[in-house]
Order: sequence, then structure tokens, then C-alpha cells
Amino acid sequence: MFSRIKSAVGLDLKYTNQFGKRAFREAAANGNLGKVIGLINKYNVPEYRIEEVIDSYGTDNLTALICAARNGHTEIVDRLIHTKFNYQRPPGINHYTYSDRYTPLIMAARNGHTEIVNMLVDAGANVNHQTKKGLTALMYAIHANSPEMVKKLVNAGTNLELQTRKGFTARTIAEEENNAAIIDIITPDSIRNPLQETKGGNKRKTKKAKRGTKAKRGTKAKKSRRTKK
Repeated sequence: MFSRIKSAVGLDLKYTNQFGKRAFREAAANGNLGKVIGLINKYNVPEYRIEEVIDSYGTDNLTALICAARNGHTEIVDRLIHTKFNYQRPPGINHYTYSDRYTPLIMAARNGHTEIVNMLVDAGANVNHQTKKGLTALMYAIHANSPEMVKKLVNAGTNLELQTRKGFTARTIAEEENNAAIIDIITPDSIRNPLQETKGGNKRKTKKAKRGTKAKRGTKAKKSRRTKK
């Protein structure tokens, strides 16, 4: 039904009605950058309201940004974020779906889109948002086996103590995945440094012990010479 109406009225609508909003979301979901730019330009004039198009949502509260982030359309995500910046207001990047509470950042991390994760974090996305099951973007990045994403999210201030509904933390998930590189990234300095100090202390003790052993050997050698004389 919608396809027939869409073909009749076209995507280039003269007002911000429900069809224009849906057309915008579909263009973003399908990676149609030309159509996204065309609709932004269409509504980026005083008599229209571009924010109503960009922030509109459809089934399950899906926005154009969520759809683009989920499907890995980097240029469209970039365009949507910076169009909102042009209006000098925070980008609507923390909007989430009704059923699973997925944000654009969660969608990008879940599907392994590293560049989009970087863009959303830099734009101020909430890195500590949790899904209905308690999962964070960091946990999805660990599942995606992406040290780059993990490092970006950790450096952005992700709370490493957050737990899923089943009680898993980012660290326990990384340990289950048996990924040494990721475990190293998410290990807090408060845990890592004491271990380094202990290792350093052990090395110093070992060197002292070696010196002591050499000294003892020297003494024994001197005694042996005296005995021979």
C-alpha cells in the first residue's frame, strides 16, 4: 500500500508529513545517500522543520540514525550527526528502540561498524547505555572481537563494572571469549600496576639472590685454595 502511495506522490514532498518522514528513514536504512541529502536540503529552509524529519521514528521507535548505524552506512551517519550540529543542538544519538533499547551506538557496535562507533562516541553518545538485557556497546564490541572499538569505548569512560541481567561484566565476557588483547585493554590500572610492581620486585630479589650465590661461590673457592696450600 505504501509503495503505491509513495510512487504516486514521490519522495520529494513539499511538506513534512508522515510519508516524508518514512521516506527519509527508508533512504537512510537503504544507504541512499543522494536521497538523504536531497531530503535534508528540501527541509533545510525556514518554512520547513528538518529536525522533525531527522528525529522522526517509525516501527519499534526506529529513527533514520538507528537504521543507518545498524546497516553500516558511514556517510549517512556522518551527515545526520552534522546536520544536527549545524542547528547548534545536541544530536539525537541516544534515542533507543522500544523492544530491546538499542541506541545507534549499540547497533553499530553490535554489527562491528568501527568507524561509526568512533563517530558516535566523538559526537557524545552515551557509552554506558544498557539494552533490555543489560548489554553495553563495550560488551558488543568484545563479542565482535574488535580491540579498536573496545579501546575507543574504554577511553570514552565506559563503566567496566556494569552488569548484564545475568550478572556478566565486560571482563567476564572477554574472559569467556579468551581474547588476551581485549582483556589487557579493559584491565584497570589499579589491577595492572600492582602486578607490574610485584614482577619488578621479584626481578630485584632474583638479582640479589644471584649476587649472593656468586659471593658464596667466591668464598668457597678461596677456602679451597687455602686448603690446597
